[in-house]
Amino acid sequence: MEQEKQTVKSPEGVKELINELWRRHLNGEPRPANNIYWVEFPPPTEEELAACKLNEGVNNCKQDGED
Repeated sequence: MEQEKQTVKSPEGVKELINELWRRHLNGEPRPANNIYWVEFPPPTEEELAACKLNEGVNNCKQDGED
């Protein structure tokens, strides 16, 4: 059975999702049936790419859409 994934697009949404999953865990509640989440991150800024290249090496720093 294929499950529909839910998309989380904001930092607040990620925070709410984690809090809800943790609350369920602490209360012994079962996981939701649709326990698949996709988190969309914004593309890295030029500053983040530059820092990545300094810290990780050029081969590990990819922009959105690169494999």
